[in-house]
Amino acid sequence: MKRRARVMSSLFNLMLAETRAVTWRYTMVQSGIRILNNAICGPAGLPGSQALIYHLQEELMKTFSLVALILLLCSCSTPHRDSKQTVKQFYTSWMTTFTNDLDTRDDSNALMQHYVAKEVIHRLTLIQSLYEQEIVEADYFMYAQDYAPEWIPQLRVGQPHPFLGGEKVDVQLGTESTPIHLEVYTRWEEGRWKIYRVRDADNGYEQPIYDAGVITRAEAWSAKIAPAYKKH
Repeated sequence: MKRRARVMSSLFNLMLAETRAVTWRYTMVQSGIRILNNAICGPAGLPGSQALIYHLQEELMKTFSLVALILLLCSCSTPHRDSKQTVKQFYTSWMTTFTNDLDTRDDSNALMQHYVAKEVIHRLTLIQSLYEQEIVEADYFMYAQDYAPEWIPQLRVGQPHPFLGGEKVDVQLGTESTPIHLEVYTRWEEGRWKIYRVRDADNGYEQPIYDAGVITRAEAWSAKIAPAYKKH
């Protein structure tokens, strides 16, 4: 990060110097053209003056091209850090929270706010408020109902791959003898990578939190049986 900052500072200083040079050259070129055409050259011009004008204009274009290149380098030198580290941090913290008997509600909410897309948080909150919902039957992010502390050091996170404007990251949970392979999808949101989708890669299955029909039916069933629950 410090090296990137130094590179950015050098590029910015170079761009600033070249911008000043552009302004000066532009002024001199325009003045030179007016002088050559009006004061020195006269109506008929002088031999070689046209070549000098072309030379000045060519120098100006080279300077503009250099500034454009610097701007391009600046834009390329500060890409979004890939989402591998974000995914690794999330799963390490998520498993730690639930295996250490911490205040899981507050801690999990804080983790989700930081690492999970708002749409997913909204959908999971809605689904979990429904009576007898069968949309999410296991932890959405792990596709497991139970996990152990020994899973944490054995977490494996692969290299991200571009996917629909975001990235897809392969994750392995569990142990070497009983691994769980997941596909974790991320997108850039609120200045950081956030998880918006998780699939069970082993079984080719995804808990249907994005299925509008499934959610509508679950809401209808929940409303139907709600009076019975509210009696107790």
